[in-house]
Amino acid sequence: MPPFCFVGSQFNADLRETVRRYLPDLIDMVFNDKMNPGKVFDLTLPLEQVDEGYRAMDGRRAIKTLLRT
Repeated sequence: MPPFCFVGSQFNADLRETVRRYLPDLIDMVFNDKMNPGKVFDLTLPLEQVDEGYRAMDGRRAIKTLLRT
């Protein structure tokens, strides 16, 4: 079965498997400037402020937080 599909009226999603499969290629594309993650991330914080990033997403002040080291 594909990572996500409809079976009858039920939706099956195994997104963890999808992420495991594509994440290495996506990271490589970002580091080689073939993809701009800025289209997804709307808040950038240093890694030390990871807790603030989660609070911002939980409070709907950010959709996705990019953490920089």
